[in-house]
Amino acid sequence: MLVREVKLPGRRVVVIVKEGRERDADLCMRPVRFFRMSREFRMNLEKDFELEAARENWPRICREVPMHAKDRKTGGLNVPKIA
Repeated sequence: MLVREVKLPGRRVVVIVKEGRERDADLCMRPVRFFRMSREFRMNLEKDFELEAARENWPRICREVPMHAKDRKTGGLNVPKIA
């Protein structure tokens, strides 16, 4: 099992998965070493994941957060809708 191979305590993984706790640098770097990938590649995977999560929340954010007063008058930026 991957958890054993990268020398990660099982309890730590359970806490991250069940409680949605953030991943720290140590946790993120272990698969980098194990799978022989670059740190940059791993960080880009992480960023892509976070951006996808943000896209899913974009409609809710738009409902909850008003535009700056100046932008409400001018219409703000032409930001494409995220599907």
